[in-house]
Amino acid sequence: MTVQALIGSVESLLQQHEELLVLEEKKQLAIMKDDTNLLIELTNKESRLVKQISETEKRRVQSARALLDQLGIMSDPNPQVSDIVSYLTSANDKLKLTELTDRLVSILGQLKQLNELNLRLAEQALEFNHFSIELLTGSFEQDFTYSKPDASSGKSKANLFDSKA
Repeated sequence: MTVQALIGSVESLLQQHEELLVLEEKKQLAIMKDDTNLLIELTNKESRLVKQISETEKRRVQSARALLDQLGIMSDPNPQVSDIVSYLTSANDKLKLTELTDRLVSILGQLKQLNELNLRLAEQALEFNHFSIELLTGSFEQDFTYSKPDASSGKSKANLFDSKA
């Protein structure tokens, strides 16, 4: 294995994570538009892409181990690119790997932020749906306006939605 194999696998990881970032941005719009069909489609695409990323990461680890073995260096089970860069002799290879990993780290940070935002948006959408259902079924136990307590009437409020039906 050569340095080029490692660079190729890191480039593939970068490209796949960029695709994942685009999907996350589309998911954010789907959540805001309450488009569940699009959200399901994007989630399926995301799952397939995450599997591809996992396979590419395995290739990266194999390339890194092989390169370290080729250099005669004991490697850990999961060698990091930043550790390998210090052993390389070519300035171009060092620069290329450093730039790629910096871009990958930046994209991973953006993905983390988008995931957190999408999670909050999805939670808010669920809370809104739950609130709407409670409004329709009349399951709120407290009135929002003051009314005189009428214990003798025993009337039940009319609901917009009959939950027993």
